[in-house]
Amino acid sequence: MIDRDPAAGFEKTRASKPADSYRDRTGFDPNFLGLGRPVPLPRLSAGQAGQAAVVDRLAAGVDRFLLPYTHFSVVMNGARKLPIFSAANIDGNALRPLARTGDAWAYDPRIDRSLQAGDDVYVNTDLDRGHMTRRLDPVWGAPTVAALADEDTFHFTNACPQHKDLNRREWVQLEDYILGNAQTEDLKVCVITGPVLAPSDRSFRGVLLPAEFWKLVVMVRKDTRRLSATGYVLSHGHLLTGFESFAYDQFKTYQVTLRSIELRTGLDFGDLKSFDPMPQARPAGGFETAGLAGTPKVIGGPADIVL
Repeated sequence: MIDRDPAAGFEKTRASKPADSYRDRTGFDPNFLGLGRPVPLPRLSAGQAGQAAVVDRLAAGVDRFLLPYTHFSVVMNGARKLPIFSAANIDGNALRPLARTGDAWAYDPRIDRSLQAGDDVYVNTDLDRGHMTRRLDPVWGAPTVAALADEDTFHFTNACPQHKDLNRREWVQLEDYILGNAQTEDLKVCVITGPVLAPSDRSFRGVLLPAEFWKLVVMVRKDTRRLSATGYVLSHGHLLTGFESFAYDQFKTYQVTLRSIELRTGLDFGDLKSFDPMPQARPAGGFETAGLAGTPKVIGGPADIVL
């Protein structure tokens, strides 16, 4: 999945553009799916807001931390130097399958470079820059717009360190299946993706490496004209075998309740939880933990997904 520069031994980094050049980026549109019901961005906890990189000091709520790009937006955890989440609008009717050529990553000039995990983390390792918003997801619309969206996905703000041998076949195919499913109204989907930033994550070159990643997929069902909001977690065991080498167990993808992702991440998805088709479970006594907020379902293919 990752194109490398043979001469350098790792992916290229391009010079950052001036911050003013991003003024035309409108980012994630909460009203993208229609119905008169928005798909809100996750709300941050007080602790997350305290660690988030500030972009607009005059804004309130999540807008204070929002980095808008072309058809997607990112909120950064400046303390961890990694995204809290990346949220994208996907228009399946207007996608442009641009070839992947000459990847070159950039720091976002709208926040300090010290708040972004860049080359120092990746050079001479088995770690790749793993896209949070997938490269092809926001690449739709007019040719110039699609090309800019492609380029925008190659910002360090939209990346998390992932092992080069990471098997993400089922993870990637989730969006392909849901977007192409006959039950998806207008072939439009909102996808929000991020790492589980746990305090127990292993430290490497000044960055704590996430062991889990989550994804929230929101669509309108054609048969009911109602939202369907499904959540997924990509989980693996990992073992630090040395400063430059990591060994990973086989990855597995689980469909989980949105509440489970909230408990893992500290984020709040608001009333989107009421559109979650996964069975909700609450143990006796009213207490709920990440492992008990519904029964995780292993996803081995499209037939396993509960919409």
